[in-house]
Amino acid sequence: MAQSTAQNIDMDITINNARTLREEGTYPAVITGIVDIGPQEIVYLGTTSIIDRVVLVFQYEDGSTSYEEFSKTMGPKAKLRKLVQGYLDRSLKKEDVENFKLSSINGKPVQVKIRHNEKGTWANVDDMLPANDKANSIKLENEPFIAVYNDPQKRNFDKLPDFILNKMMGITNSSSDLDGIEDNSGIEAVAWDN
Repeated sequence: MAQSTAQNIDMDITINNARTLREEGTYPAVITGIVDIGPQEIVYLGTTSIIDRVVLVFQYEDGSTSYEEFSKTMGPKAKLRKLVQGYLDRSLKKEDVENFKLSSINGKPVQVKIRHNEKGTWANVDDMLPANDKANSIKLENEPFIAVYNDPQKRNFDKLPDFILNKMMGITNSSSDLDGIEDNSGIEAVAWDN
């Protein structure tokens, strides 16, 4: 069953159905989930595109959880690549990107830098940094997981809040399959072994 009071995908925290923003700053966290939400309709500068998207799930030292959505690309200007490079504390070369498996960071402790947008209405992950002692000591509430929108067995869907499930089910363009996801996102098939 999905959680009924879910955090907004842009790092909002819902407490008793009242939305509050996580303060700007750097927080110890663990990446506890990777969710391929599939192709999503994105409007940018008046142009609508269908873009494959992925969500990283973070658990903080206070036990709270947040979700951050990215384009599923590791291109030179991609935000996901910037975060991975911050976590690894090095730039990724072309061959590094070609061999990178997104699932390799699942379950890893990190430091997450939160920034608010200009209006102060959203809090977003601006950067990831290597783990510090606090991040390394976080006790996980749940085992790290991977979920993929078009998995016929719907593995780990029960771990997702309704707003993520709604994004996954609202897909209008199924441009990839499980094999393509392995190739494109780095979510390894071995991650499905129970």
